[in-house]
Amino acid sequence: MTSINMLPPRIGRVALTVADVDRSIRFYEEVIGLTLLERIGEMARMGAGNKAFLLLQGLDGARPARRVAG
Repeated sequence: MTSINMLPPRIGRVALTVADVDRSIRFYEEVIGLTLLERIGEMARMGAGNKAFLLLQGLDGARPARRVAG
């Protein structure tokens, strides 16, 4: 029988442009369980523990890209 070595899932860094940084922070804290690590104006770094892997950048009028998954 062949065994398969399953590595634990990993995530790289992600940067998102959002219309409402405060609303996005609440979502990632309350729904996903991330921690706000740093907030400077319309920019927020979030992650787990001390590891930052999500950057939120606020931009007035930001809208989802068309025909893009995610």
